[in-house]
Amino acid sequence: MGIVFAGLFVAALVVVNGAPHLDATDAAYGAFYAGAGDTLLSAVGLYLVPLAGVAFLWFAVALRSVLDTLDPAPSVMARGLNLPSGLLFVAVRGAGIFALTSTTLLRGAGVLPRGAAVVAYLLAAYLLLTATYHPASLLVFPAWVLLVAIVLLRHDRRVRSPARAPAEHPTADTAASNDPLPDGTTETTR
Repeated sequence: MGIVFAGLFVAALVVVNGAPHLDATDAAYGAFYAGAGDTLLSAVGLYLVPLAGVAFLWFAVALRSVLDTLDPAPSVMARGLNLPSGLLFVAVRGAGIFALTSTTLLRGAGVLPRGAAVVAYLLAAYLLLTATYHPASLLVFPAWVLLVAIVLLRHDRRVRSPARAPAEHPTADTAASNDPLPDGTTETTR
């Protein structure tokens, strides 16, 4: 769901960006709603935003489920901040603390590789420290979610793949024997 969120959020930002901004003149608003702008596309973009929020909440719960299965268990304080900060993002864009706590939990559990963790921390720091709403800065959080979602998918594949047992090589005694059951048991006892 992290990938779905990133896609929906970016699509919504791109589509809604066609509407007049807060600093636009009254004439620009009038022209947009009089037919000069694509109001249908802007309306679709506005409907994508809550869908992106639902996808993000689903991602946050899935991330929380992964964190709950890790051994050793994450710290209680960081774990306690994780889900509420995700809810805060949906409510008021409090994404920085969510990204920071999640990155810390995943790195501490060994799920997030060092290179990905460095990128994730840089994105989280930008989210915490920036005070701009420049359109490009709105892409930072979906980029963080996409990074973590891909890492979680790779982690899931590693965890789910069956452990490969070393191949058993016949010993010299069993190789020389013509007995199809070299452990000494008879076929009827198996």
